[in-house]
Amino acid sequence: MEQNLNDKTACLVTAFQSGDVSAFSTLYDMHINLLFNYGCKLTTDKELLKDCIHDVFVKLYTKKAELGIIDNFKSYLLISLKNKLCDELRRRMFMSETAVEELNPVAAGDDVENQYLEKEKSCFEN
Repeated sequence: MEQNLNDKTACLVTAFQSGDVSAFSTLYDMHINLLFNYGCKLTTDKELLKDCIHDVFVKLYTKKAELGIIDNFKSYLLISLKNKLCDELRRRMFMSETAVEELNPVAAGDDVENQYLEKEKSCFEN
């Protein structure tokens, strides 16, 4: 049974790479629940997960000519989703660190220092 599914998937991938849009749609339908269930084990953010699954399929569609031979399509999708989620979570973490730095900019330290220097100047001027 598993071998028949793998053979069907391989035929669909070949058809998709040849330009058959319905083959792509069938591949999507066959794997969407698998990807969503797998992604739920990696993150609790359902919206992020949906976006990442969408991005995986968009990239698959746009890069179909460059894909070459995919030995195990299911593994390819799972790894692609994991990598996309990791990239997105890493990007969000970087963005949140950048946001913290923007809240506490180095320039604000200059303002305090400038205020102190101005206060010192005014003491010497009087």
